[in-house]
Amino acid sequence: MGTKVIDLKNFFVCIYKTFFFFDVAVIILHFLPVLTKGSAARIAFFTEGRSLLVLAILTLIFYLLAERRQLPFFPWKPKWRSLLAGFACGALPLLLTCAILKVLHRLSFGTRQSFGQIFLWMAALLLNATVTELLLHGYLFRLYRKFCNFAVTAILLSVLYLSLHATLFSESRICLLNGLLFNLLLCLLVEYTGSLYPSILAGFSYRLAGSLLLGTIDFVGNPTLFSIILSGKAWLSGGSDGLEGSAVLLLLNALLCGYFIVKLLKRNPIKIPPRFLKWLPRRLSR
Repeated sequence: MGTKVIDLKNFFVCIYKTFFFFDVAVIILHFLPVLTKGSAARIAFFTEGRSLLVLAILTLIFYLLAERRQLPFFPWKPKWRSLLAGFACGALPLLLTCAILKVLHRLSFGTRQSFGQIFLWMAALLLNATVTELLLHGYLFRLYRKFCNFAVTAILLSVLYLSLHATLFSESRICLLNGLLFNLLLCLLVEYTGSLYPSILAGFSYRLAGSLLLGTIDFVGNPTLFSIILSGKAWLSGGSDGLEGSAVLLLLNALLCGYFIVKLLKRNPIKIPPRFLKWLPRRLSR
């Protein structure tokens, strides 16, 4: 996970670049034209598409001008195993939570709903996931990893994640922790695979299962195929917060994060300073 903790000489420069990157993106998106005519699916697709275009151009500008091509970027060619791992990491915790709550009689399905333009809705969700990942785990992830270790990078990106999802503070604590754990999982995927594609697919499958299939999470205002009814104690089923408020999902996310942390530690073991090894026995013997 890296031996350096933080390079203070460049850390505040990174913070400045982060605010500038965010502010420029928000200002440009504010003044871009908004599609108001057409179906809801077309409007969502257009909105997410323009956001992706702005972030892609900004990332290229910052990479060429601010970093002068000195920042290592992600490889373009994806590995199929990492793509499958990313897709599974996004959808499986939600689907397993759904199955466990169904067995415990804390979840029931309503009537199946049908709607048109499903593939356009799926494309809008894919664009939404790509925008979020490009913003959090693209340029900024590489920027912080150049000067900080993984732990510091994950903490900083979690703060940015909370700033983008401020509504989590109005939800339950379990819902907030699930959001933070999912962001940590995406950071771990990027760190472990060395690619941005798995985290994009994880975000997409998470939206596909939680928003389009089960309808417990809303990202682009899309309709849902199934309506679910949660009952019992809110900490177990999620209650009004949906599956994201369930302790079952929290446990599964924690286990998944723990798995990747162990894999990363096996790849790059933490080196304990010799001074600490000499100091600790003396300290304990007092």
